Amino acid sequence: MEKLRSYLILPAFVMALLLLGGCTSKSARFYTLNPVLPSASSGKLQSALLSDPPSVIGIVSVEIPDYLDRPQIVTRNENNELKLAEFDRWGGELQKDIARVLAETMSAVLPGRNVFVLTGRRAMLADYRITVQVTRFDPMPDNVIWLNAIWAVHKKDDTSVAVRGESTLTEPIKGSGYEATVAAMSRTIDKLGAEIAGAMKPVLTEVALSNGRAG
Repeated sequence: MEKLRSYLILPAFVMALLLLGGCTSKSARFYTLNPVLPSASSGKLQSALLSDPPSVIGIVSVEIPDYLDRPQIVTRNENNELKLAEFDRWGGELQKDIARVLAETMSAVLPGRNVFVLTGRRAMLADYRITVQVTRFDPMPDNVIWLNAIWAVHKKDDTSVAVRGESTLTEPIKGSGYEATVAAMSRTIDKLGAEIAGAMKPVLTEVALSNGRAG
């Protein structure tokens, strides 16, 4: 009887090991947002903060909904059900990724301007401080990214808002898989950065003209 029990236990043990190996063989993949437009300001933060004009523009705050504030990439289906990717995750914090891409995109759209992600005491040195509240940033089942964001550009004295707006943007997902999804999300943030930069151009031009400078 003992010998029979051993014969029964051994195959079961081997099967359990095989199943366990199958469950743990898949590893997580990590993604980051990246701007499509090249940055014009990388590596120039310290010199810009210590130098004369042009103005320093700081991305000082990006807020995202609670359902997006997690490591997993989140998608939404036609019934507004959220799906958390088990093995496809953000390599860092999503809101920091968004802030970085916005700064790099705006640097490209506003040549000659200094646009950075600024926090803490450095934020107080910015001539313009940008706050962004993302209310929705979802890959949808029709292969489209849907982004809604409320944003404002605050003047240095913080007593007034130079310009504010709300952006609703969509971007098609070209291809399949999370690589294509993240690429489309990057392009959507590029669009948002370009839209905020475009809204700032008249303000910056007016200030430049009042100071006797062009552009």
